[in-house]
Amino acid sequence: MNDIFQALRPYALDPLEEFPPELLPLAPDDPWSLEGAARRALGLLAAGEQPGPRLYAYADYLVTFITAADRWSIQPDAQLLNGTALALIGYFAGRAHPEAELWRLTGCARLATAAHERKAALEDTMLADCVLAVCRAADENGAPLLADLISLQERMWGRLLDHSRAERLHVSENDYPSHMIQPVSPAQLGPLLRARPWHKTARDPDYLMEVDIDEAEGTCRNLITLRAHMLIRHQFGSEIDWHLRLFDDKESTVGINGQRFIRNLAGAYMRTGDEKYARHAARLLWSFYNGAPLPNHKQYLGPWRTLEVGSRQWRVWVDVLGYLGDTPPFDDALHAMLARSRFEHMRYALAYCGGPNN
Repeated sequence: MNDIFQALRPYALDPLEEFPPELLPLAPDDPWSLEGAARRALGLLAAGEQPGPRLYAYADYLVTFITAADRWSIQPDAQLLNGTALALIGYFAGRAHPEAELWRLTGCARLATAAHERKAALEDTMLADCVLAVCRAADENGAPLLADLISLQERMWGRLLDHSRAERLHVSENDYPSHMIQPVSPAQLGPLLRARPWHKTARDPDYLMEVDIDEAEGTCRNLITLRAHMLIRHQFGSEIDWHLRLFDDKESTVGINGQRFIRNLAGAYMRTGDEKYARHAARLLWSFYNGAPLPNHKQYLGPWRTLEVGSRQWRVWVDVLGYLGDTPPFDDALHAMLARSRFEHMRYALAYCGGPNN
């Protein structure tokens, strides 16, 4: 690994003796700024720092602070270097720290996003060196590597590579239990989650639920009402196009993926007791899961814009589960799928928090 760290020495700064602060400094020229912290983390690795409290403190700082919209023009390499340093610490720490896998995967996702944004240009020396260093670290450790980074290697260096160790931010049905504190088999997951009472206690009380029965009737026919700086209805066919952009207006995609209309189905069920609203809510949740799979790099516009990633979990799914979670359409398979998707939302939000996209 040391040769890999030394290859990035041109982009490193000497590490500081003190541990990182608890807050990100406002000044872009501060030693602990977005870019400064990443460069000093690379310097720490190049200086031969071994896995331990100091290296882990750097990793915690890098994973917490990633972007600031008003400083992108001042620190254009911040995300690239942040992702690179975080991924390398994750690979270097290996099994020595319980969050090493989180650092590795999050760092790789940030690096892949920066590489996509920089057009995977081979003449971009810093980018090429960073991508190659992280990919070499994965190879030397026989560890998984984000699929997008393998594809980026293929594009940049023009040769097809082995994808057998490729991983994604997506969480498979078989893989999910391995992330549990007390793992169970995939077959046991749905019944376990369905029986937990937390979803009822987390939901909004009845008086806070806005209910529009006419709109809910339309939603059951895939006539979707969009309220994101607009008020329109769009008649879909048998399936929802979660990537649809009407009138070349991104807010239409926002309205679809904010999923307020699914929450309204929960309110309609609460008001009427009619199971058809639960049935169509379940159908739409499966439609989103299958029709808008989690990407490995940041999606600035579309189903995985970070504002909707947060609002779906906070403003929509909690109430949908709270009011519909015990209905027959919300069966074990749906509860298990929602658990996987919640985890995917958390992975994505962690990788791309901060800066643009709320």
